[in-house]
Amino acid sequence: MLVKTTAHETFGALIQYLKVEALFSLAYASLIYYLYEHRNLEFLASFSFIPVSFFGAILSVFLAFRNNNAYGRWWEGRQLWGDMVNASRMMGLQTMTLVASKDPNYSSEREQEKITALHSELIYRHVAYINLVRMQLREDIHLSQVQRYLGEADRHRMTQSINPATQLLLSQGEALKEAANEGLLTDYQLIAMMDTLARFYNIQGACERIKNTPFPREYDGFIRYLLWILLSIIPIYFLGIFSDDLSKALIIPITVAVTLVLGFANKAGEIMEDPFENRVHDIPMTALCNTIERDMLQQLNNACPIPEKIKPHENIVW
Repeated sequence: MLVKTTAHETFGALIQYLKVEALFSLAYASLIYYLYEHRNLEFLASFSFIPVSFFGAILSVFLAFRNNNAYGRWWEGRQLWGDMVNASRMMGLQTMTLVASKDPNYSSEREQEKITALHSELIYRHVAYINLVRMQLREDIHLSQVQRYLGEADRHRMTQSINPATQLLLSQGEALKEAANEGLLTDYQLIAMMDTLARFYNIQGACERIKNTPFPREYDGFIRYLLWILLSIIPIYFLGIFSDDLSKALIIPITVAVTLVLGFANKAGEIMEDPFENRVHDIPMTALCNTIERDMLQQLNNACPIPEKIKPHENIVW
């Protein structure tokens, strides 16, 4: 996610996204002006009646509709990952406070060691889970990045699964049920922690819904065609509007400027409608996973090294 930019950097990014459209409009407007000025095709200046405002109004309506819905998808994704952070902290809190001996004053050393091991198991597995969700949404899965947090059984289960993240939630549920059977959780506490696991299922499912449900391609195709039609008639339209030959040369910068404005409005919607890719404007899931990982490992208060906080690199947080 781009966190801070200067006007120069913003303009540079705009040109980078729209270099094809900008070069086309520059070449096309220059060609129209050349044909009029040097090839005596004066009939090109007789099309001032073209309803540019009509096409522009239709395009603006569709752009506004698409961009509003695209931003809604992006913002919903960001809210879901904010909920993921909060639910993970709650999972850590429940693990460290609810999973305990019924009578700490009379628990054996062996029982305390077992409880400590279970705390580590639940938190390590959850750290692996949130990173797997991130990788699955980006369609870039590297199991080696999370294997250090998992036991042999979980590693084997992941390699056999089409959705490794949900399998880790299943392992969490099984571990909690076993803890309840051993008297480390009451029925009420088990239900509370299962509700937290259900919350993760809901968050992951909502993210997968956004990921797997593309914005209707009909809107995208219509906007593209209408945009190119409008950019094609703008230089001819302004050639007929301007009265003297000197001002007619202004059709070139005007066409390029209109291209950049409309093109950027179109690109903004295209970028935001898929918020879980690994691009500079997408949701910074790597940084959010890093935040969860640091918070949960610190709750363990053991010798496990806590990773460094991810900071913006060149004004970008991934």
